[in-house]
Amino acid sequence: MSPFRPLVAFAILLVAFAASACSPADPRSRIDTALATLRSDGGGAAKAKACVEIRSALAEYRHDAPDHDALVSRAVPLLVAALREPLAQVSAQDALIAIGLPAYDALFDAALAEDKATQDGAVVCLVRMSATAIPVLMPELLGDDVAAQDRAARVLIRIGPPGSATLRETHRQILEPFATTSDPTEAAQLSTRGRTGLLAFIQVFSAIGDRTSVQSLLDGCEAVYRAYPQLGAAYLKAIQGMGPGALDRLPAEQRLAYERLRLLLDAR
Repeated sequence: MSPFRPLVAFAILLVAFAASACSPADPRSRIDTALATLRSDGGGAAKAKACVEIRSALAEYRHDAPDHDALVSRAVPLLVAALREPLAQVSAQDALIAIGLPAYDALFDAALAEDKATQDGAVVCLVRMSATAIPVLMPELLGDDVAAQDRAARVLIRIGPPGSATLRETHRQILEPFATTSDPTEAAQLSTRGRTGLLAFIQVFSAIGDRTSVQSLLDGCEAVYRAYPQLGAAYLKAIQGMGPGALDRLPAEQRLAYERLRLLLDAR
């Protein structure tokens, strides 16, 4: 036997051992390590790296694994806490956005947090996720729980103009039964809950105050003023409360529509 063969075999074993030692740990171990870093008093750079690792490892982790949801539940509050760290904030945002729906509730609360960095970091996440985040808030905004409705309204106001188009579409769908008839006696029946929901929309649109919001308020008045003049008046009052510049954001034909509605409601 050649004297070199044992040396070659030994070298192969060394290479295999080195490759094994250098290979990345399994996703679960990486997540556990990263979560431990986020719990620690380590610096922002270490926490930023941990956020990146959580995002990467969760992407590799099987979604149907029995402990997947539990891992996400453990990760979300720690990622939200990392929003306070200037060096880790962007990485934490990316990880929360990648998690998506399971992170929404924590982000809604964080958007209203007293800590400014946490609040701003959460709002950036929700702005980037607005097309999917806003529909999740709708049951709260239109529900019977006053505290939940107030939270939803405040979060939507914090999201601001980036969410206006999505809000307007939901509002339009609610108004559809009213807009399809010109006979007040055939108008859709508006429950107390429905009235409260529309008033919540009025609050949100008037606080956001961009052009899309003004248009939505005008649409709302147009749809309900015949059957529910008081609610129509609430829509117009919200526009008036936004100041003289609000109407300037609308095309001339919509400004005329506003004046027509104002005169009709004043005559009632």
